[in-house]
Amino acid sequence: MSLNSRVEAKTGALLKEKEKAQDYLDIAEVILLAFDTKGAISLLNRKGYQLLGYEYGELEGKNWFELCVPPDARPGLLS
Repeated sequence: MSLNSRVEAKTGALLKEKEKAQDYLDIAEVILLAFDTKGAISLLNRKGYQLLGYEYGELEGKNWFELCVPPDARPGLLS
């Protein structure tokens, strides 16, 4: 098996696992959220988008604190 074939097979397997994990996240009836140290959203499940009133995928990379946390509640959250 060539290197390209192995890379393609591994890439396909990883994408399948990512889709499977997303399916599990999407059946949860609660908000599941992950963001980086600066507050940029890296993961939000479909229920989160639904409850927040955004289209799926619309918030990826956006700052959770600026979008969803009232200004008066922000001080100290990222300290």
